[in-house]
Amino acid sequence: MSVIADARRTPHPHAAPRAATPLDAQQISSELAHYLYTVVGLDSGQVRDVAAGNLVVKVLDTRLKGDVAVFGMIPVDVTREFYVNDYGTQMRRFGQSLAARYGQALGIAVDLPAEGYQADYVADIARELAKAGLNVVIFNQRSVDEILSMILTLSAMVGAADKGKRLIEELENNLESIRLAAQRFPRRPRVYFEEWDEPMISAIRWVSELIGIAGGEDIFSELSRSHAASGRTIKDGSMVIDQQPDVILGSWCGKKFAPAKVAARAGFAQIPAVANGWLREIKSTLILQPGPAALTDGLDALTAIIAEWVESRSAAAAA
Repeated sequence: MSVIADARRTPHPHAAPRAATPLDAQQISSELAHYLYTVVGLDSGQVRDVAAGNLVVKVLDTRLKGDVAVFGMIPVDVTREFYVNDYGTQMRRFGQSLAARYGQALGIAVDLPAEGYQADYVADIARELAKAGLNVVIFNQRSVDEILSMILTLSAMVGAADKGKRLIEELENNLESIRLAAQRFPRRPRVYFEEWDEPMISAIRWVSELIGIAGGEDIFSELSRSHAASGRTIKDGSMVIDQQPDVILGSWCGKKFAPAKVAARAGFAQIPAVANGWLREIKSTLILQPGPAALTDGLDALTAIIAEWVESRSAAAAA
């Protein structure tokens, strides 16, 4: 979940470009797929970016080549600071608590989560946001379509709707090109994507959808629609064995994937992916961020692995 409170005056879409705005980005690594984003300030602001969603900073961060802005929507000079918090549910609970307190500050009857942050400082933050008359937007994108919608909303918020639309068009064209290419595959590999190992957690929705676009078949696609990681937990290794995946992809958020450890699990030797050596890693920074990275670098990594599997089968059949 992301919460954005923006105190800047939104520039007119056709306003002349202005000098790069200084922005301090504090990046916090937290638990899988839960993050909080807060943007506060006028021209000099602060961003808290939890690692599961690096989207806002990436969209706003501008790289300049001559007069051409590369992968940025407005001129923002971003300084990044990193904090690590790789265990627990703190950031999710904090985000839920802040959203509830903000509603309460506006006079809306909202219950604070049972395990939420009870401390007064959370209510103080919410009251300050409300007093300042800030517009607060909450993002919680979980699918490819929701990622694209988030980009469009964010670009409109910062007065760059046209640039946002062009970026979305480029992303959609790339998705369609890869989807069409995959339709020519004689057989789609069955794919088990593992987001975490203890407990085993399967692919979140946008990853599951990208597997399909790249030409694979997510063996736990029905679980991917769960908003909570608990709904994607694989309670027993037999669930994976029964599905007989051709390819196992690991993207253990925050630590390196260990193919040998996966292959050594009880009964996994009978899985085609293990028997044929098709265990691969995709870096979580590429695929587990619900933004442009997943739709570009993450999808490219998926496509390369699946295409390699298809080619290997074709070669074996021809031998």
